[in-house]
Amino acid sequence: MIQLTRFLAALLITGSLSTFVMAAPADETPEARAQRIAQALEVDPTSEALQPERTWLLGWIYQNRDLRMIVCDIFKPIQADDYPYAGVLVTQMIIGNAAFQLRNPDRRTDHQATQLAGVESGLKAYAKIIDQHPDARLAYLDDLLAAKRLGNLPSAVATLIDGKCNLPKEED
Repeated sequence: MIQLTRFLAALLITGSLSTFVMAAPADETPEARAQRIAQALEVDPTSEALQPERTWLLGWIYQNRDLRMIVCDIFKPIQADDYPYAGVLVTQMIIGNAAFQLRNPDRRTDHQATQLAGVESGLKAYAKIIDQHPDARLAYLDDLLAAKRLGNLPSAVATLIDGKCNLPKEED
């Protein structure tokens, strides 16, 4: 399981998290801002201009005790391949998971649904990355995109999370 705490601690240590926390417009709730940022990052996942928003969102997710962030190692193969966009895609998986929970608070403990939402968000970001950088294709992610196109992504994700999510015993 990805250690979200360690990831966010690294951001704090480097000063990124505290430096880039931006105030939301007065009429925008943090939840609305989180949804807006999640969608913007799916459209332009490598945007430098969105980095402060991504950083704010990760900090907000970490501090939001209503969200149930259990993130599985579904994208671990892309990290092992030294894929240059691995961090962006793993982060987008976390963000997509959280965005799903915000839209569906009654399904926060549905680990299959939250993981699927995270993978779908990561795949949207991946599709945009390969649109901009065709040489950034990765067979593992292409296979997941193919499963999505065929309508098989839910079963593919179910297979991937089997044994990769360290769920608390009472939630199995």
